[in-house]
Amino acid sequence: MIRVSVVLAFRDAERWLPACLASLEQQEEEAWELVAVNDGSRDGSAAAVAAWARGRPQPVKQIHLAGVGVSRARNTGWAAAQAPLVAFLDADDLAFPRRLGRQAERLEADPELQHLLSGWRRIDAAGQPLHAVCPWLEGATFDLEGALTHKAVLPSAWMLRKGALERSGGFDPGLRQAEDVDLLLRLAASGERGDWLKEVLCGYRVHGEGASRQAADQAHGLLWVVNRRLAALAPGHPLQGKRQELLYGTRAWAGWKAWQEGQSGLALELWRTSWGSRVGGEAHSWVHLAENVGRSCARIGRRLAPEELLADPTWRALETHVVGDLLGRPERALSRLDRLARQLREQLLTADPLWHPKALATWWRGLPEGSDQLADLRLRALRWCEALLELPDHGPERVGRGATLAKELAVLLRQWALICWPEHGQAALQRLQEAFDLEASAETAQVIARLVTEPYPWGAAALEQLATRLPPEANASGSAAFTTLALPLPASPCPGPDCTPCAMAHLSSLGWRRESLGPQELGAWWEIPPAAEREAPWQTEPFQVDEVPGGRVWLRPPGGNPWGTTHGVGVGEGSGAPLATHCRRYPHPWPGCPTPPTGLEPAPTGTPLEMAGTVVALADLSAEIHYHWLLDSLPRLGLLVEMQGGRWPADWHLWHNGGSSERVIRSLVNDLAIPAERLIDARQHTHLRAERLLVPGALHPFGWPSRRARAWLRRRFLDPRDRGPRRGEGRRLWLTRGRSARRPVFGEGALLEELERQGLGLEATVLEGRPLAEQAHCIAQAELVVLPHGAALAGLAFARPGTVVLELHQSRYSPCYGHALAAAGALRLVRCEQPAVPPRLYSHLVFEAPICEPIVLDPQRVVQALRVLRGN
Repeated sequence: MIRVSVVLAFRDAERWLPACLASLEQQEEEAWELVAVNDGSRDGSAAAVAAWARGRPQPVKQIHLAGVGVSRARNTGWAAAQAPLVAFLDADDLAFPRRLGRQAERLEADPELQHLLSGWRRIDAAGQPLHAVCPWLEGATFDLEGALTHKAVLPSAWMLRKGALERSGGFDPGLRQAEDVDLLLRLAASGERGDWLKEVLCGYRVHGEGASRQAADQAHGLLWVVNRRLAALAPGHPLQGKRQELLYGTRAWAGWKAWQEGQSGLALELWRTSWGSRVGGEAHSWVHLAENVGRSCARIGRRLAPEELLADPTWRALETHVVGDLLGRPERALSRLDRLARQLREQLLTADPLWHPKALATWWRGLPEGSDQLADLRLRALRWCEALLELPDHGPERVGRGATLAKELAVLLRQWALICWPEHGQAALQRLQEAFDLEASAETAQVIARLVTEPYPWGAAALEQLATRLPPEANASGSAAFTTLALPLPASPCPGPDCTPCAMAHLSSLGWRRESLGPQELGAWWEIPPAAEREAPWQTEPFQVDEVPGGRVWLRPPGGNPWGTTHGVGVGEGSGAPLATHCRRYPHPWPGCPTPPTGLEPAPTGTPLEMAGTVVALADLSAEIHYHWLLDSLPRLGLLVEMQGGRWPADWHLWHNGGSSERVIRSLVNDLAIPAERLIDARQHTHLRAERLLVPGALHPFGWPSRRARAWLRRRFLDPRDRGPRRGEGRRLWLTRGRSARRPVFGEGALLEELERQGLGLEATVLEGRPLAEQAHCIAQAELVVLPHGAALAGLAFARPGTVVLELHQSRYSPCYGHALAAAGALRLVRCEQPAVPPRLYSHLVFEAPICEPIVLDPQRVVQALRVLRGN
């Protein structure tokens, strides 16, 4: 039986056919036929095919048409095919020996798969290899959004089921350009499943006669095809909101294609219209346009230095147009303010009154003095929001007040970016881009360029050059501070602990699942642990303490950020070379993150504190916070002490970053009997070198406490009588939190009063400040623990099996910090989302990241969740 029909449509291809047909002779697959469609050739092409066919073991069918065009010719070919699988091949291209067999095997192995593309190698007119093209490496997919974004298709690399061609109608006969993209989009829109065979299986010849060299026709055809497909979207389709973005990307690529083909006038027209249809900010769009040129050149194997692009006359002409656009439209900032004001008013109409700028400012002023280093900046931002709400819709004052507000907002955004830069590169970048949109200044452009240099080299270079043609900032005092930072900082695509997709993927990989606790609007879910938690390397490997003669330890000074917590820790040899197993930095990803941040915390350049004898180095990310101190730091220190027979050696020192709070000193001096005079505060001595350095190994990945850590805590702090099954009813606890600027809890009093009225009263309990043994006993006595997401989750290490935990969190920040403890302790974990979130504008001006946004308690939702739990 014939497995594959090869459709070869050609016109006047006598020059290329011998090599093309010879490549078919070399196919490892034998059960195929050739359907050759001669579309009005006037040279010897038809005779060449006929001569080649004589004596061939494969069937050859030649069809003659009168110049009907490539789409109709291909359609005629596949309609005449005998096989269920159809492979297209253009006459100037080559099929590598394994192409037909490998694609047929894959399609036959997966009956649901309707079409399959391989990679291809660009070859020159003489058949010499140029560059391999593997679109899957750039994220090209076969769903409609992926097809519209990448438009990655080549007929000579394509094999389809004949049934899929029949259902779709094949190639559009009315198209002479982009007909392959059009078919790809129609297949995607109708749900026909496609995939990549991740091998390079054909040769795509690049020569002056190719259809793809007709840049103007190709650009217009491509835009027409994409527009038609977008216009066919049903009302409410998710891609309706991305229409402009998709058209922008299409114009940008078509502009590069025209430029690559030497048609500078067309390239400038397409790039200018692409810039005019941008959907992102000005800096982002400019970086994208330049980066698209560089990456598109790299995709075809052309080595393009940024300097070559920036000196190109066409690019310089585009640059002149963009500078004029940035500086010649003063109303641009005013329209942005109008949009922000409209959004804020709409969100405040339906939000809790506490979100009004005046109400939130009043709450913030009530915090203990000095408890929030960013209080002044937050209050300035809230005053600005008040002024925004009072901006007139019209009148003589509108323009002047609008200009003032725009400049003030740009300053606020730059200040927030400066704060976030060392810790959250992406958050800093977003704020700087918004500042640039309001005030297109040289300084802000230069700062953005420095931040994106590593991921976007062509875009960064283009923005640096653009900056030389922009005016200085009206108030550049804040920008000077950026020059003191160690740059560039990689802009990781993953926000680390804030990354909900990575957290959920990690839970899924371990066997966790969710089950709705009640009606969907309740927002509460049982978090069901796996029947038997899978053992991971960090659970089975022995606890290890590394000895580093003359070793160094360092941390990023926590006093350098407003949160006062450690965001980077390093351990290295005496030379300062980092030891990767002991180095951590934010953003620290969840296990299994597909795009983990790279790089190690660099060693400081200053002179370290020199220590004779033995120093134990114990430093963890955010160890100043109770959760991380209790679960990450203290257990590994305790295990080290146990290795010494339960006594701290008299001549050892401990370098730690837990801080000097009473709870930390109590756990070190009272609980582990480490002499106070042997403690070295790492926050004061951030860089140390010891004659003999001991580094206890991490017990688990960051944020995922191990059974070993939990077991040590229970052994050390829990009374043996609290470890067995509970007798009788347990306590029903509400773990209360004090006033805090970092993820404050709003509405606690109202919630507790409502619970009392509903007969669901909870025992409000404060754990903070109590000895760990008392905290452990309190938690062990509970049958129900209700708490807002926060450091108190650490106390779950002491809960008895079967304890129900109701964790309340807001939608923008819900990491899985409690799941490991719940699985290890056989707890019944329920999480209930509290729906209220700050207005969008506050996310950039008042709160630095979702991790810091308040949890606003919804009494009715919590009452309903507790009622359902009581029924269970």
